[in-house]
Amino acid sequence: MLSKQFKLDLRSDKNFFYNCKKKHLQEFSVFYKKHTKDGLKIAIIVPKKTVKLATDRNRIKRIFYSVIEKLPEGIKNKNINVVIVVNKADIKEKDLNLIKTIEGSLVEITV
Repeated sequence: MLSKQFKLDLRSDKNFFYNCKKKHLQEFSVFYKKHTKDGLKIAIIVPKKTVKLATDRNRIKRIFYSVIEKLPEGIKNKNINVVIVVNKADIKEKDLNLIKTIEGSLVEITV
């Protein structure tokens, strides 16, 4: 599980979605904004409209957090706030294409 130091609290930044850059993919959308301190901060949002059961929403969040946890330290040290909004309900743990897509989009954002 991803440690608390990497989790983003969206309640503290009310205008995050208005002031950020956006990248839309088929499985998920990435919203990101640079900041000045604290390294990488990430929040995963799985809308109830996309996935009805809370257990399935939590499973998808765990999949994303486990991929993010395995990122290299160079990416984790970048000063970026990232919010990932999941658009697809059929996400599996062993989906290698999804893992590569998540890693690729985060690497592209941090460069």
